[in-house]
Amino acid sequence: MNSPITPTSNPAEITTERIRYGRAFGACAEAYDRARSGYPPSLIRDVWRFASKPRVQLVLEVGAGSGKATIPFAELGASIDCIEPSRRMSQILRARCSALPDVRVLTTSFERWKPHRRYCLLIAAQSWHLIDPDIRLAKAALVLRPGGTLALLWNEPPRPASETVRQTLYSVLGEWGLDLTGPRASFPAQGHPAYQPGSLPPLYSSPDFATTRPKSYWTAYRLTLRTYVDVLSTYPEYRALSAADRQRLIRRLGSAVFARGSLDAGYHTTLHLASRTMPLRIP
Repeated sequence: MNSPITPTSNPAEITTERIRYGRAFGACAEAYDRARSGYPPSLIRDVWRFASKPRVQLVLEVGAGSGKATIPFAELGASIDCIEPSRRMSQILRARCSALPDVRVLTTSFERWKPHRRYCLLIAAQSWHLIDPDIRLAKAALVLRPGGTLALLWNEPPRPASETVRQTLYSVLGEWGLDLTGPRASFPAQGHPAYQPGSLPPLYSSPDFATTRPKSYWTAYRLTLRTYVDVLSTYPEYRALSAADRQRLIRRLGSAVFARGSLDAGYHTTLHLASRTMPLRIP
């Protein structure tokens, strides 16, 4: 669940905003499950191969949502404990995983959850930036076995393949105060930009983790106005608009961006992998 958390210098305000934003997804759980994209099969395979040294047995997923990442990992044979703070999201997740007996769903937050065992792999899909930054990295290190894997993944919002159409889209959204471009950083080795929320730098300097380079994946598809509006409906910023403003925005998108019907589009998915460092052995 990616989001532009409102910048502020007050830690209490940041925490309140993060919690408020995270809870907002419960109000659009059905739309989120229907409209949000899953994750590329190649990314799932890359995480699995990286984590399978030694063999993956227990997996913890933090902020599992409706199961966009849960199901493909479960289908590889993972035994997964899912943490999801939204009650409605948890209900959808349980229903979607009803035929997967090795998936367990706990309706709580990562901050409040009390671990009773250690894991081979911890996955956070669209959720890491919504966890308390004073807790998330230390707790991940606590619950991962030495040599275990931390996998952080994000999908960007869909965007037109054409630069001209893309800039028109962002301009139209800006007329209603919406910015769904997401913070971006360039990784020249990857050949294209990749989504990197500001919560990641501590990971790359943590003595508890040895990190790899981030990797980005591009998924191309045809995008229609109806599909794009479905995606918009999963963002609290859009849902905060009045019904009249939403209708005006949809009409404007139809005339300025989707005048010819569907268009070539796609989205980037970014993966950050890190290994839990082994404890020092003093002879």
